[in-house]
Amino acid sequence: MATGVVIDGSGFEIVADGVRVGPHRALTDVDEALLSDLATRYLQAVQAHAGDDVFLALGRELWSWLDGDQGQMAAMLDRVSAPVTFEVRGPRSPEEREWAVLRAPFELLVRPGVGFLAGDAVQRFCVARRLGAPVAAPDPDGFRLGLAFMASSPRRQHELDFEAEEAAILAAVDDTRVDLVVEDTGNPVELGRRLADLGGMPVVHLSCHGVNRYPVRPGRTGVPVLMMEDEVGDDLPTAAADLVRLFTSVPRLLFVSACLTATSAGTAGHLPAGPGRRAGAGEGGRMRCWLTRWRRRWCRRVFRRYWAGTGRSATSRRPCSRRTCTSS
Repeated sequence: MATGVVIDGSGFEIVADGVRVGPHRALTDVDEALLSDLATRYLQAVQAHAGDDVFLALGRELWSWLDGDQGQMAAMLDRVSAPVTFEVRGPRSPEEREWAVLRAPFELLVRPGVGFLAGDAVQRFCVARRLGAPVAAPDPDGFRLGLAFMASSPRRQHELDFEAEEAAILAAVDDTRVDLVVEDTGNPVELGRRLADLGGMPVVHLSCHGVNRYPVRPGRTGVPVLMMEDEVGDDLPTAAADLVRLFTSVPRLLFVSACLTATSAGTAGHLPAGPGRRAGAGEGGRMRCWLTRWRRRWCRRVFRRYWAGTGRSATSRRPCSRRTCTSS
């Protein structure tokens, strides 16, 4: 049962374990403007390497809006037990006003007199966003966790610290309890072939650059793509439809670690990947270091939760197979 914010065509409601807390609230122009402003100020604060006081102020402001006149957020937290997974659920195809809620930085929520909710090691407050209603997941198979990992870093793009992400996964689940397959070509076609040879894997982790509005065809509206590698290591913009065609067996979990994956295709103002943005000194270099650290922490958190929820035994996925396999 969901705990968090559920958006519908007429507004939104706050729920605790599936039960509404307080009244259903309309989503107005004023709300959209406030949330969009918070998201913009959050991005600016990250880019400026602002201090904690700036993020605390943003978190208090967002709490005040969410809590409302009737203390709905406080009442919700009082009704649920730890760990708290705060889900922000919107329709499958959100309108711009609904996107404003989905993009709001709920990770910064600050409860008066307490501090950052996400900083409470006991409550373990974590934010998740969902488009559309949840569906029942298939039962786990009888094997331990199987994971396919591929990083793409085309020429003329800044280098990614993908080895750190791989290490974070192994640190989260222990290399004796996971069958890890590493596809090091960076090419989605080769990944599809590798997965087909293996009969599919329950988890696929992709680490690469992302662009939210890439002009795949001249004169057409830009679409979200992952910047993967072609046969010779150059850019290969890959849209969601391209990936779907390559997966002969749909994974239970597809984890995408790339910039702008939460940004709609219609949003402007973001720098596309490309020449001149390789790793190095200066503000961009420090920002990329911060993003790398964040991605490593997020990898560890996600895979620890996934492992804890599977209840798998230590049975190997394939007899006599190596736990870590790399492709040349």
